[in-house]
Amino acid sequence: MSSNYKNELPKSKFRLCRLRTWPDYKTLGFALDQASTSPVAIKSIESNSPAAAGGLRMRDIILCVNRQDVSESGTREVTAAIKNARDTGDYVELLVIDDISYDELGDLIRPFNFEKAEKFSTPAKMPSDYKNFPK
Repeated sequence: MSSNYKNELPKSKFRLCRLRTWPDYKTLGFALDQASTSPVAIKSIESNSPAAAGGLRMRDIILCVNRQDVSESGTREVTAAIKNARDTGDYVELLVIDDISYDELGDLIRPFNFEKAEKFSTPAKMPSDYKNFPK
């Protein structure tokens, strides 16, 4: 990779997912890989959840929670950071990268550039087509 590759990273490599709960859906709708240490990956996503609507994908690697670097944290620490963000604010903001890109890029992903991330956000209310969708 060229030395300029870091400056040329496409937006699609990183996603900034702003997640919020809905009145009729109390969780964010995703689970972490409990076997992972660092980095922590998304194990599963409920299909009609705030996480799905907010751009999160299975096997995403969590780099930051509300702009706090958790890329070298274990599952317990990442879970606590997500819970704290959810309990103290209106949303949880996750900077993620797909697992293949994470493996390919290694240390080239640092420092994290939030401006280069593709932005996703859970809508304030559950979309009507989600309401009767099987989980």
